[in-house]
Amino acid sequence: MFTDSDLSDEPLQGADGLSFGDQGAASHDDLAADPHDHLSADPHDHLSADHLGDGLPRYPGVGGGAVAAHGRAAPEGPDIVYTGADGTRTDLGAPTEDLDGDGVPESLAVRTDQGDVLVLSDTDADGHPDQLIQVDAQTGEATWAVPDGHGGWDVVQTGHVAHDGTFVVDHPQQPVADPPTHVQPVHPGGPGSPTALPGSPTAHPGDPGAHPGDVEVEVSGRSFDAGQATIDTDGDGVPDTVRVAGPGGSTLYYQDTNGDGVADRAWTTDAAGHLTADYTLDPGGNWVTVPGRTP
Repeated sequence: MFTDSDLSDEPLQGADGLSFGDQGAASHDDLAADPHDHLSADPHDHLSADHLGDGLPRYPGVGGGAVAAHGRAAPEGPDIVYTGADGTRTDLGAPTEDLDGDGVPESLAVRTDQGDVLVLSDTDADGHPDQLIQVDAQTGEATWAVPDGHGGWDVVQTGHVAHDGTFVVDHPQQPVADPPTHVQPVHPGGPGSPTALPGSPTAHPGDPGAHPGDVEVEVSGRSFDAGQATIDTDGDGVPDTVRVAGPGGSTLYYQDTNGDGVADRAWTTDAAGHLTADYTLDPGGNWVTVPGRTP
């Protein structure tokens, strides 16, 4: 799929509609992607704007439950702007696909000249993608990723497109205790694309410019800013928890229980709001499962 380099200097171009329904299913053993793989771009690739239209496959929630896609809709939300790790921003246009069925389009697709498709979703309508699905148009391999807070993407699950055009999850979402590897960012550059704009990477709670109330998450020697706490989980009147949208309607929560700016509890829920995993940070700085809470 992608290799560790930037895209070539070619402009974004329009493309015809896509259909995944005629592709063969890739088995679990055939998958090249792994939850610990990197997503990055091939130097000979370029991204072109695309519309999935009626051929859009169905997107599963965590655990493989399929949710029907609702096809192309009139653009309503803000343009989705992709920001690379170097600050380069590319306006990919307004979302045209309503994948979650709420009547408001939140997704669009771009593809490389090799045919790989990237489906980017802006679920909170802030103009920035918070989920990416990469599909190999030849094999039907699919990889789900979410932003890491530093311009890259973390792979959270992999799967494939089945014969009937639906997505099947083969590698479920990775638990916090076994986090995914950092994903190299995609850079859609070239003539006609925006140049690098001033800006700094996401600030951490201890960094200059960090917002008060931000929660930092430390995993395997890495750390990232999960954002500002907006939920008061312990009921003391002070927000201590960040909610982050995950793939397939799932939600990730990071709680700072002692007010030091660093998360020491984390849990995930599925699209129905059911708890799927619960973790706490032990004295050694390792994420461990909370006994009796994880199904």
